[in-house]
Amino acid sequence: MKTISRRTALIGAGAITAAYGAYRLVRPGQAERARADLTLPSGRRPNILLVLTDQERARHLIPSAVSLPHHDRLMADSTVFRNASTVSNLCSLARGIVYSGLQPQNSGLWENTPLPYSGGFRKDIPTLGTMMQDAGYTTGYFGKWHLSHFDVDDAVGSETIAETFGGFGFEHTDQDRERDGAQHGWKYDPLSAASAANFMAEQKGGDKPWFAAVNFVNPHDIMFFKTSEHQQETRLNDFPDVIMPAPDDPLYAKDWGIELPDTFGDAKLEGKPAAHREMQKVMGLALGDIPLDRTDYWRAYNNYYFNCLADMDRSLGSVLDALEATGQDKDTIVVYLADHGEMAGVHGLREKGGNVYRENQNIPFFIRHPDVPGGREVQALASQVDVVPTLLSFAGIDAPTREEKYPLLVGQDLSPALTATGTAVSDGPRTGTLMQWT
Repeated sequence: MKTISRRTALIGAGAITAAYGAYRLVRPGQAERARADLTLPSGRRPNILLVLTDQERARHLIPSAVSLPHHDRLMADSTVFRNASTVSNLCSLARGIVYSGLQPQNSGLWENTPLPYSGGFRKDIPTLGTMMQDAGYTTGYFGKWHLSHFDVDDAVGSETIAETFGGFGFEHTDQDRERDGAQHGWKYDPLSAASAANFMAEQKGGDKPWFAAVNFVNPHDIMFFKTSEHQQETRLNDFPDVIMPAPDDPLYAKDWGIELPDTFGDAKLEGKPAAHREMQKVMGLALGDIPLDRTDYWRAYNNYYFNCLADMDRSLGSVLDALEATGQDKDTIVVYLADHGEMAGVHGLREKGGNVYRENQNIPFFIRHPDVPGGREVQALASQVDVVPTLLSFAGIDAPTREEKYPLLVGQDLSPALTATGTAVSDGPRTGTLMQWT
């Protein structure tokens, strides 16, 4: 496990000075930081495990016949936010929101990397890594990044990755490249799980709590799934990666026998905004055409998506098993969510993009807290911008301190919803959620 010895990130400590605001920046050690009481009512300082997946719909939007035992295992011990939503349903934008608590115009991530004209994660803002460090946590990051200008499978070397992750507040990592390309969930998610397991074992018995960010690629492998030669022939080029059939793995031979949903097909776009037709055309050119009248192709597409989920579920199980094996599960809060969903032919659309349907908007969001009974589903609204305030609250940073130190945070602390007696929308801090497309 590689340890970053020098922290280079800048920590925000200022106030809003303009319409969007600006941070007054200080380097670590230059100014005394306010500290909050870092204990929970139980008396423990919790470790925090954040698991972020890519392109996963909410669990209730996945057919129940698809077996995801470790999802169900985690949900059985968690508070499940049924009405959780992405803010901006492209990978980099959504991930920037999760890891900064800021909208895309403030995080620097207003388009997907590695597109050459896109931005990258700003280096002059607090991130979840630097904020957790500032709260006294040891931090680690494992898996997909997609926040800086690395090409897919860009083997830039362990020193470059360590410097990059360390600059955003993550002290520990052991990878040497970006993890984001064809079959990269199948290839790399088990490695990310193993790295997280090693990190948790190394931190056991330490004098500081830890924060681990585990970023699985799958079910994002669906983006590069090849259904036919026609799809390959109609694709403009192989950017950002090639398309491929399912990997040679027994798990991917599984046929779930699930029919396409009633909302599948081109006719479901009748009367919808013209931009949806444009998105349909863009996906056909960028990733190759999958004709909507070839339902055999689309059944294969959906079946592959379910197998990608099942594959990632194995890696999730490995992380949960490792946490229990170290005896730290009773001292660790687990937060699970995705960056966005997947259309998979619903309304004649695929992938994600600039539209608002529940299949790409409604994401899984579970919180397992060792002091809160699980197995509870709540209707309270939740948004990705709520992740940072909620995790800081778990770390013992109270609301006045958060507002003083990080004035641009726009999310809500969802922790009260874990112990609210009701399960209605009104039992959460939100009356609405924002979807933003830049």
